[in-house]
Formats: sequence, C-alpha cells, structure tokens
Amino acid sequence: MAGGRKKLTVKDRILLYLFRFRNVDPKMVAPPGLTQEGISSGLKLKRSAIPRALMSLEEEGYIESLLAHVKHFRRRRKVYVLTDRGIERAARLFEEVKDRKILVKTPEEERLMTVRELFSSDIPVGSVLEGINEGMIYVGVEEGRETVQYFNPLMEGPEVFVGREEEWGALLDLLSSGGGLMVCLVGVAGIGKSSLALRVLEEVGAKRDVFYLKLDSWTDLDWIVENLKRFLKERKEIIQYSNLYLNVEGAQNEALSIFEFLNGKGGAVLAFDDLHRAPKEVDDFLRAVKDRLAEWENLTVLVISRERPDFYDLRDEEVRGRVKLITLKGLKEEEAKLLLKSSSGGELDYEAVDKLLKATGGHPLALQLLRNRPLQVDVKRDISKMEDFLNREILGGLSDGQRQLLHALTLSTVPIGREEVSDHFGLDMGEVEDLLIRGLLVHEGGGLRLHEFVEGLLKERPQEEDLKRKWIKLLVERLKKDAPALNDEEMRFWQGTIYRWGEERPGIERSKVAIEISELLKLLTEIGESEEAKRLAMYSLWQEGMREPLLYLYERGLLEGGRVEDLYLRGEALITQGRTEDALICLLEAWKLSREREEDRYVINATLLRLLEIAQRISDEELYERVYRSLYSRNFHSLHWRHFLTARRCLYYSFRGQMDKMLTKLKMLAEDIATSDVPERFSGAFTMFTQSVENRDLSSAQRSIDAMLSAIRMDPSYYLYRTPYGTLVDICQTLLMNMEIYSG
Repeated sequence: MAGGRKKLTVKDRILLYLFRFRNVDPKMVAPPGLTQEGISSGLKLKRSAIPRALMSLEEEGYIESLLAHVKHFRRRRKVYVLTDRGIERAARLFEEVKDRKILVKTPEEERLMTVRELFSSDIPVGSVLEGINEGMIYVGVEEGRETVQYFNPLMEGPEVFVGREEEWGALLDLLSSGGGLMVCLVGVAGIGKSSLALRVLEEVGAKRDVFYLKLDSWTDLDWIVENLKRFLKERKEIIQYSNLYLNVEGAQNEALSIFEFLNGKGGAVLAFDDLHRAPKEVDDFLRAVKDRLAEWENLTVLVISRERPDFYDLRDEEVRGRVKLITLKGLKEEEAKLLLKSSSGGELDYEAVDKLLKATGGHPLALQLLRNRPLQVDVKRDISKMEDFLNREILGGLSDGQRQLLHALTLSTVPIGREEVSDHFGLDMGEVEDLLIRGLLVHEGGGLRLHEFVEGLLKERPQEEDLKRKWIKLLVERLKKDAPALNDEEMRFWQGTIYRWGEERPGIERSKVAIEISELLKLLTEIGESEEAKRLAMYSLWQEGMREPLLYLYERGLLEGGRVEDLYLRGEALITQGRTEDALICLLEAWKLSREREEDRYVINATLLRLLEIAQRISDEELYERVYRSLYSRNFHSLHWRHFLTARRCLYYSFRGQMDKMLTKLKMLAEDIATSDVPERFSGAFTMFTQSVENRDLSSAQRSIDAMLSAIRMDPSYYLYRTPYGTLVDICQTLLMNMEIYSG
C-alpha cells in the first residue's frame, strides 16, 4: 500500500473483518458475524460479492470453513475463521492502515481519526473499512451503533430456498427504499410468504433496524406493545420513550406513539406475519398505521397474510403511493425443478416433474410433499383444490398415531417437544422423522409444529374429547415445568412469582406460559371441567398476572356461582372491565360470606387485598380501616404478611400526606424486621433507610434502597418481598418519591 493510498480489496476487507474475531473459539458457540450472511451484513457488501471472495481466501489458505453452533440459530451453520496464516496476513494489513487518518463527519462536527481509533470506537467495522477506501465516514444520528434485529419468535429462513428472484428484488427494493410505505405480501398457505420475507429482512437488516412479530389469535395489541417496548429496549431507547410519552392511554394509542417515536429516531422496518390469524383490533391498528404513513417517512411496514388485508384500498397504491401489494403464486417451471433438485439431492424424473407441476400449480410445499411419490389422481392446475388432493395423497398414507398427532397439534400454537411426542402419543423417532421428511411437521422454537398449510387443512375438523383430554394432560405436564407455582397445592399467592431476584424470566418464555394457560383453560371448559378452569384462572392471575382467563370464563357465564371463590373471581373480572362499583359489591359480598363459613384462606386474603386497593383508590377511609384490620388479624402470625401489610400502611399514610403517622409505622416495621429471622444485610439496610427518612436525607435513603436490593441478590432464598402488589423495596422507593414531592 505505497503511500497509504491503495484501496482495500473485498478479500482485504474480509480478512480485516475476521481479524476482530481471531480470539473466538467456534467449537463453542460462534457469533452470527462469522456466517456468510453476517460477513455480508458486517461489511455492508452485497451478498453476491462474498461467496467468490471467501472461496478464493479458503483456497489460498487464509481462512477455513466449518460447521458450528451459532448463537440464535437452532441448526449448525457454516462459519468462516482465520487460519494462522490468515491471522498473520490480516495483522500485516492492519499495520499498513492503522495510522491512516479518516475524516469522520457527524451532524454536529467533523474530525480526523486514525483507523486504530476507529476500530476501538462504536462505529461499525463495515463503515470503518469502507471509510479506509473513501477517506471519509459519515456518522448519521443512528449510525454510531450496529443495527438491531428483533424477531419474535426467533426465526430462520428455510434450508432450501430457490427462485423468487423477481419477488425478492421487488420486496428488497421496497423495504430498503426509506419509509412512509406499507407493503402487503399475500398468498395462499405454504406458498412461501414467510420464507421470502425472512430472507429479505435478513438482508435489509444490514442497514436498517428490523422488528418482526408473528401474529396469532391471542396476540392482541397489548402483546404488540410489549414486544415493541422490548425492541426499544434493545435499541437502548426505552427510557427516552417513556419520558416523552407519559400519559398515553389505550393499547392502540400506545402502539402508535411508539411508531411515532421510532420514526423520529431514524426509523425501522416493522414486519407483522400471519395477519389473517390476528384479532380484529390488530387489523384496526394497522389500518390506523396506514392512514398515518404520510407523516412517518422513516418507517416501512411489512404485512404478511393469506389474503389481502381488509384495510387495503387500491387508491392507496395507485393514487397515494403509500401501499404496495405483492401476491405470491406458484413457482415457475425452472424454479420448481431447482427446488425439487435441491430437496432431493438427486437426478430428476422430468416426466414426473411435469406431472407434479400440473397437479400442484407450482405450490412449493405441495411440490416437496409429493416428491418421489406416485400420483394416484389427476388434479387440475388449481391451488384452491390442493386441500382435497393433499388429504387423499398425503394424509391417507400415515399411521393412526401420526394422524392423531397431526390432529392434536391443531389444538395448540406452542411447538411440541420430541419427548412429548413419545410420552403422550407413543410415536417412535422414525415416525416423527417421516413426518418431518414429508414436510407435514416443521422445526420451530426448539420443538415441532404443523406446517401452516397442513394446519389449515385439519383445523376445521372437530376434535374428539379423548384427544382433548390427552392434550390437557400434556399441557399440565408442561406447566409443571414452565410455571411450577401454578401446581403448588401450598400456594402462597403473596409471593407473586417463583422467580427470584436476578432470575427474570425471558419475555418469550412468559408468552409461552400465557399461551399454555389459555389453551388449557379453553380445553377444560370445552370438556365441562369448569371448577378446574376456575382454579387455573385464579392461580394464573396470582402467579402470572394474567387477566384474560378471567374474562374468558366471565363472558361464558361460568363465574355466576355463590361461593366466595366465584364472587372473588367475578369481582376481578369486573375490575378488568373497568366496572369498579360492581366489583366492590361482589368483593364485599365475598368478604361477608367468608365470615359465615370457612373457605380457602388464600382466596379470602386475595379478596381483602383487592378491597384494600379499591378503598384507597376511592378514598373510603372507613372501609380501608376495616379491611386492613381484618387482613392484619388474619395473618398476624405470618412474618411475611406482617411486614408487607405494615409497609402498605406506611405507603397509605404517605399518599395522604400524613408523614408523621408514616414515620411511626416505618419505625415499628424496622424494629420488627431487626428482631425477626431476616438476613442481617437486609435488616441493616432497612434500618438505615428508616433513619434516613426520619432525617429527611433523601440521598442516604436511596443508597439504603440499593443496599436492600444488593442484600436480596446476595441471599436469593429470601425473596418473600416480591409480591403481586409491589415488593417491599418498591414500597420504599415509592415512599421516597412521595417524600421528594412533599419536601419540594
């Protein structure tokens, strides 16, 4: 590189890129950046430029390829690493360019930085290597970080993907174009919509943030908002968003506010798959998004569905240019032949291929299902007739156990594990592999599920009760592992969660538990097990914070009984509907009834706690005192309850501005904690907090709260302070906030 001016070749850039991974051991878990897609994305180069350069470098002995477990991917994938010779070559390249100065431009300033400095900065390595050739790097508002890719569930493209060049190019251009656009990708089940979208999103993700969410019948707007907030968290913008949008009411308004925020922060591609499965409120939300796209020039929305969305209007496409429709149809002849050859790995019988094409209309799934199978019937080239065709051609050749498994899988949206297949359906692994080879089952989320086309074929048929009972048993076994507190006969609902400090459950796992509970509840009601359904609804409220099961039972008239349990659940359902006055009547009746005959003490405690909350909200001091005394006397001998209720009392006084009463109760609580069987680190921190409050030393009080959190993390066996109504530490934090308000 005489004079330091020679440009880096593609191979040079790959070597320098891989040089940063020289200490990674791919025999453990390799980062996605070592895959061909990761290298292309990291270098901001077209994927077509990468394979030839990698092959050349491998032939020259600078790199080697191997199969490795890659983070976020289920199957092993090919990764590329430097050989010893490659490390030496890359090190020499770095020595040649490390002192070269590059002009770095930002919206605020311009400055010169050396390549060495840039390699240690937050600027993506692809931009640095491009800057070496161009002599300048422009860092926009969001250029100083890697792009964020959020997929729920975590999805992979298909192992075999061929053809679709025209649709690929069109979709890639639309999603890369900037924003202010909604793209609707539609086609019949199994035609390849998701496969195409995932491949294109993977490429778009090199330059733009991508959000992908797979929809289903249970994915309401609250679920969408939760996932959008996780996306903001990964972009490190959740606090900034929360500070800007403080008083947004309603899930749709909150989701729209997040879209608005994203547009102002560099934008993103937001993809929603399987819209045809989603509830109407999601359709209404996307209609509202479409109507505001003219304001959001940095957002591109991708909607994937089996049919055109209800909100699609030809005028939006032809006149306003805000919506584009791409309809996937069967593969062309050459594409179909390439798919069959890739799938089978052998020579093709072209006469059989022609017959397949005529029978399936080029439908990708049907082609793979029927490869190497003699056709028994003659079907016209009409995909709409594929259901009858597949029913006779494919399902007719399965064993009774295989057919039973496929029918059972229509009852669930959660993938089934291989062990569950064996334990509950008696299938051996050979029969399972046969279903995978046929394409009737697919890998997803660490398990197996029906291909969406086959699911659509079977879902309309009523399932037998014994099959439902078998699936209920399977769901119960799942929940014993995923949410063991739901099966705890000695339930202490004040714990709120079985997860201890520092063991926060991943969002995707929480959603899995929510689905399992909802499916189990539905099946229990269908077979007439309403009492078990009520118990599940109550425990899922206490342990998982789920209110949907309550509404499901309430809307079906299953909470009309006269027991304490029925009245309590009905009251909670009414609260969910915003009918506080009606809920108060139900809960008071439950309390009255509980004094007349003995009922489950956990239900009574839950009833009284909810009454306590309502009394505080409506400022009924007399009711609050009565309920509080009842709760305290019932649970006085429980250390956990005594501490929790006293802390709640302190909080009540602080909200009413009665700081002297609050301080008196707080001192009593500190003394009780200090003389109880509580870890010394925690009790000491709480005593320090009480003294800080008494001295009005807010800084010291905050340090005491931090010390309490540290104590709980140090001794995770002591996690009683995490309750569904706020932890003791949360209460202390709220007390501190109230002190700041009154002292200000």
